[in-house]
Amino acid sequence: MCPSLDGQDAFGRRPCLYVLVGTYDLFNFGKLNGQIGRRCLPVHFPRYQLEREVDCVAFQAALLELLRRVPLACSAEHWVTDHWLYFYECSVGCIGILKDWLLRAVSAALDDGASRLSLDCVQDYAPPVEVYRQMALDAYEGEQRLNHTEVNREHVWRLLQGGELIAPVPPLPHVRHPRSRRQSQSLHQ
Repeated sequence: MCPSLDGQDAFGRRPCLYVLVGTYDLFNFGKLNGQIGRRCLPVHFPRYQLEREVDCVAFQAALLELLRRVPLACSAEHWVTDHWLYFYECSVGCIGILKDWLLRAVSAALDDGASRLSLDCVQDYAPPVEVYRQMALDAYEGEQRLNHTEVNREHVWRLLQGGELIAPVPPLPHVRHPRSRRQSQSLHQ
């Protein structure tokens, strides 16, 4: 990478859009310094949340669509109806993880000459519990870092007031037309 990330000279004289895609650790890139932070626009692609019914329905629909695209016979509707929570657990609600897992299972079944994808085969290629436990922990911690909290705002106000909280933290302005939760998370800075 370039030795300096502060100015336009770091990436050349022509303005250029750089897109970085990765895990929650990539959000730290915007914290290298204030100049980089103000030029970054993090876009969060959240995982499906089990406590939100709309996310559960969307996850099941995505699972069903992935299973329908499998080039082998499988009990897609039955698996979604009876086992979607298992698929959710092993993928921690991330469709990319689910897709990679199913791809490994389908590839193995095809290599074995199978005409049908069995649930046993899918289970054989599921991530180990220790792996998806760590993925769930990483996702949860990353999501928590993205939340604006009163403690974070109070810290900013202390910095703005020379280290002491002289004046109270003012309330945020009222939003007339709030974005949906998923939209506001996607546009979170």
